[in-house]
Amino acid sequence: MNYLKPIGLNSTIILTLLGLFTSSAQAENIIYNPLTRTEIDIRRVPEDARGPCDRVAVVTNDDFVLRVLVPEHTGLTTQPQPILYWYVSEPVSAQFVFQLEQKAKVNSFDYFEPLIKTTFDLSVETGIHSLSLAKYDNVKLEKDIQYIWSLSLVCDPYNPSVNRLAVGTIMHVEPSPELTETFKQTPATDLPYLYAKEGFWYDALHSLSELIKKTPNFRKIRAELLQQVGLHKVATFDLE
Repeated sequence: MNYLKPIGLNSTIILTLLGLFTSSAQAENIIYNPLTRTEIDIRRVPEDARGPCDRVAVVTNDDFVLRVLVPEHTGLTTQPQPILYWYVSEPVSAQFVFQLEQKAKVNSFDYFEPLIKTTFDLSVETGIHSLSLAKYDNVKLEKDIQYIWSLSLVCDPYNPSVNRLAVGTIMHVEPSPELTETFKQTPATDLPYLYAKEGFWYDALHSLSELIKKTPNFRKIRAELLQQVGLHKVATFDLE
């Protein structure tokens, strides 16, 4: 009687297969590892800060949320002109104000003029949107300096206190030459994981958002990243 002989796998093939399985498993989990939690006395607006904006022609309700996609500590970026991300919980057509300024040190009376303060009309759908600092040619983040950026929806141009405001902080940090080279050599699909591991929040979020344009399945990974910094409502949108 003839029996089928088992196919032999040498050690190289076995290790290769194990490596593939391991990489596949890791690809399902992105871990944000903030390298430093620098002091902050201005944080993003809490998740439960919401309310209507009924003094302009905007369709909003009591559950309306405007959110900048930042951690509650100062997020880092490798870029002097990064792309910033924000979220609205429903379609909105309104006037917005974008502002960027250097953050004064705690207990300091220093005052810095805004690098950017611009008002613009915008109509957007529910979801995640972006603002690129590259649009402002002369504005670049200096290294190792904290900046505050904010986005507000104008509910009443004569009473800014009722505007819907979201605030975050950012710092441009230059990676070591070795890490910079590693970033350059890393495939695009792996970059978000590396940026997150090395603590570069803004770069991790941007690289994921770019991948989503080509492969929507990466929305699940972005949702995992957002969950880790408490942006639960935005993460839920990505999982819908």
